[in-house]
Order: sequence, then structure tokens, then C-alpha cells
Amino acid sequence: MLCSVKTDAISAYPYQIQDVGLDWFTCFAAGRKAGEALYVEGDAILLEAVAQGNDVRCCKVQGFYGIKAGGVFRGTRHDGYLCQLTGSDARDNWERLMPLQTNVTRIDLQTTISFDDPQKKMIVKAYNSACRSPKKKGRRIEYRLETSSAGGDTLYFGKPQSDILGRMYDKGVEGKSDEPGKLVRWEVQLRREVAMKTVLQISECENKPLYITSHVDDHFRKRAISMPHLALIEVEGARVVSRSDNASRLAYLRAVTSKTIARVLESYDLETVLEALGLEEYLRSEDNER
Repeated sequence: MLCSVKTDAISAYPYQIQDVGLDWFTCFAAGRKAGEALYVEGDAILLEAVAQGNDVRCCKVQGFYGIKAGGVFRGTRHDGYLCQLTGSDARDNWERLMPLQTNVTRIDLQTTISFDDPQKKMIVKAYNSACRSPKKKGRRIEYRLETSSAGGDTLYFGKPQSDILGRMYDKGVEGKSDEPGKLVRWEVQLRREVAMKTVLQISECENKPLYITSHVDDHFRKRAISMPHLALIEVEGARVVSRSDNASRLAYLRAVTSKTIARVLESYDLETVLEALGLEEYLRSEDNER
């Protein structure tokens, strides 16, 4: 469990942040040298999955022939090598494969929250909110709601062939671990160029849980679907600490925005960047006070 937040101004419900991370990671390496390095590391992760008691089976994934155990697959094709990680194997091992890939074709980002009191209607309410939201320019977003025989709801947005898909679903029911409404997951699936761009940004970020949760939250809020207000988010070891709203924003600036500004400063002078950020007035006021 990553963090506990009790009822206050942060959220209307007592909840705990159960899990944050990648839930899916598919990468490819072209060429013999790069491909063999990916294959060897993928094989090491596969053997770890076998040591944990997972069965081994031969299978074919996206035209690649290989071996799968648990949430780990590694395979070969005439043009290169592929590794695919899912579930906890993706969360725990994707960074081992990042330096060895030549392309990342899919990542799933997730934040999973456990509620002290089951929120059985939360996903249905989110669906209704999304459907009632004002229409925006561009293609209309498709939403659909499904309920399993076990009573777990799943809200989907986006088309299957698009680069961005969203899911909000009852993880406790899916995993047969909790009653309906107890454990809810917000998940965003990214493919192709969007996946590659995003995972590179995550790789550069020191505070990965913050970046991932912010990314997931942003995708859902743009579609009128809310997450509990997660005022996380500073990592101390493996523990995530609850912080005030402004402290969370400051942590985000340090973790993510500072890197972007550093890159922009390679092409523009400081005054231009400060003007773009709307900070020139503040600095001018400080100079006048001095």
C-alpha cells in the first residue's frame, strides 16, 4: 500500500492509494546486436517469473514466436525481438528493458485506489458524468459501460484502434479479491508514438509515481471523469507521502516541468522563458523592492 488519506478537503471518501505504475509494457529491438541484448534481459525476467511458480508455454504474440510465463513474454521474428510485460511484471521490470529497446509500442499507466467504504456506484456515476459533458471540437469520444456477472463495472472511452484508450474498472471484482466498489483502477492505454513519447518522459522523471498518477488523472479529467484528489506525492524510498495541494504542485514542478524548462533554455534566453511562464512581472517586482 502506497499511501493513506483520510476524509478531509482532499477527498470526499476515505481511501488508500493501493498501486501506481505501468501495467503493460511492450517493446521491440531491431537488428541482431540490439535484439540479442533485449532477448537476454527478457529471458532473465522470464526465468524469474518461472522461479515464482508460473507455468511456461510456447505462444505467438504479434507474429513473434516465443515463450511466456506469468506476465512475461519474449519472442523473435525475422526483423527483431519483442518483449511484453503485464501486471506486476510490467510495473517492476520495465526499466530493465528500456535501455535495450529501439521502440516501445504500448504502455498502460494505472492508479489503483482502495476505498474504506465501497463505492459501488462510482463507475456508473463517472459514465453518466462523461455522457453529459459538453461536446468538444473534433471527433466525439465514445463511452461505454459494461457490468460483469460478478457485479463489477467497467467504463471504457476511446475506439479500439486509437492510440489512447481509457478504462475505469472494479479491480477487486476482476481479481476476485474484494467486494464491488472496494478497489477501483483508473487506467490509460497508450500505443505507437504516444507510448514511446510518454515512456521516455517517465524514464527521465525522478518521481515516477507522481508523473504517472498526474498523467492518468489528466486524461480522465479532460473527459469529465474525476479521480479522488490525490495530493500525494513525494517519494521517500518506496513510500508515497500525502502532501498539501501546493506542495504537490511544487513537487510536480521539480520532477517534470524543470526538465522541460532546462531543454527550452538551450534554445532561448532566460528572459524569454520567464515571460512565457508569466514570471517576468514577479521578478521585476522583486528587483524594484530591492
